[in-house]
Amino acid sequence: MLHAPGLGAWGSVLSMVCLIVGLLVFLPSQMSIVDDIARRWTDIIWSSNQTIRGKWSSDRVWVIYYGILAMYVLWSYIMATIFLMFGDAPALMVTVIANVNNLALGGTAFHVLWINRRFLPPELQPRWYSQVGIACCGLFYLGLAAIVFVAKVWPLISAGAAR
Repeated sequence: MLHAPGLGAWGSVLSMVCLIVGLLVFLPSQMSIVDDIARRWTDIIWSSNQTIRGKWSSDRVWVIYYGILAMYVLWSYIMATIFLMFGDAPALMVTVIANVNNLALGGTAFHVLWINRRFLPPELQPRWYSQVGIACCGLFYLGLAAIVFVAKVWPLISAGAAR
């Protein structure tokens, strides 16, 4: 389908050029993100797990790194397949991912509050009004996630399931 039918044969060529340019822009940034995730989790696993460091030599870290990469790619394919089963896959994917980010922000706010209250000495803990602000932030994002799920995500899922 061409958006500019007046271009004739050039329309197909320019469409292909547009796709290639999009891939050239998209691919490096995505590869950087995937590499960053794998490196970060490899560092976390290697530095925090004394059992792994005791059993493996340091030249075996690549097993963790490539294992994480393989899980990431597999998870991406599984989620793409699941999203394609429901109606408007791109709209559903963007809505669900944005809503999961709301859940993450809400959960992170309460996690920070718990860590501050549990591990910091009282003189270093945030003042009461800062703690109330963090709790309100968590409630805001969790409430936003609930509203978006009920208003946007659930209708998309139920419409896709009814297909």
